[in-house]
Amino acid sequence: MIISIFFALPLNKTKQMKFTVTTKDAKEAERLAKADDMAYFIWELVHNGHRQFKDTDYDYEKVWNVIHSLLDEHNINIDELVNN
Repeated sequence: MIISIFFALPLNKTKQMKFTVTTKDAKEAERLAKADDMAYFIWELVHNGHRQFKDTDYDYEKVWNVIHSLLDEHNINIDELVNN
C-alpha cells in the first residue's frame, strides 16, 4: 500500500510551504502526520511543564535535567520548530 500525505505548513502570516510525501510504511506516514503535534507537545513540556511542580516538595530538577539532556542528545531545539 502506498500512502501519500499532503502538508501545508504556515511559514509566516502570508506564506505557506506545501509538499507531498509518499511512503509504503504506514508508521512512517503516521509519524510524519503527527510531527507538528509532537513539536507542540515538546514546546509545551519545555516551556511550561515545570510549572506544575514548582509549588511542591518534589525535586523535579533531576527530571528536568534528563529531559534537556535528551533534547540536546537528539539535537532538538524546539524553539526552531515552533513559532510562539
